[in-house]
Amino acid sequence: MRAAPLVWITPDSTRALYLADAFVDERFVLFSVPLDGSQAPVALGTIPVSNGGAPLDSRVVRLTPDGLRAIYLGASDVNGMHELFSVPVAGGPAVRLSGTTGPDQDVYSGFVVVANGLAVLFRGDLEADARDELWIAPVDGSRPRQRSSHLGHPDGDVQGDFALSTNQHFVYYRADAEVDQQVEFYRFPIGTPPVRRR
Repeated sequence: MRAAPLVWITPDSTRALYLADAFVDERFVLFSVPLDGSQAPVALGTIPVSNGGAPLDSRVVRLTPDGLRAIYLGASDVNGMHELFSVPVAGGPAVRLSGTTGPDQDVYSGFVVVANGLAVLFRGDLEADARDELWIAPVDGSRPRQRSSHLGHPDGDVQGDFALSTNQHFVYYRADAEVDQQVEFYRFPIGTPPVRRR
């Protein structure tokens, strides 16, 4: 199977974003360049883009619907940690959307930008190692992340195949939220208690 190209075009077709190891070999950083060639490429920060140890693919970067910001999974300076970042596509400081985390606590690939472009939904073990939960944060980092799933016991985990409803008001996910290893299907109205659906 042919790998997807690691290039992203803004919705207005004015800029291209791409990955390149221009500074350190095999350390891929996100770059942005105007498609008309009017400016030189700019590096969108120095944090390398990562896919949690897996080969890089098109899921590691997402553009907001207005094309003004790029959301990406990056490997921080702390070994083994993968975090979620947001940066303006024209250049500027990157903000950490996943917030403060401890050692061995990571964000996973497969994050989703909500349709209005104001927030991103993602999965990670951000408060306890190997306890995978869903989180939501504004794309500009203006507020801390909020939990978007519910686990009723310490060994529960949210599975990676979550999805937003068409109206973007709910997230649907599978988890062993009540009994360990007993995976069930849940609906979480963002900001309110979850509702289980069998």
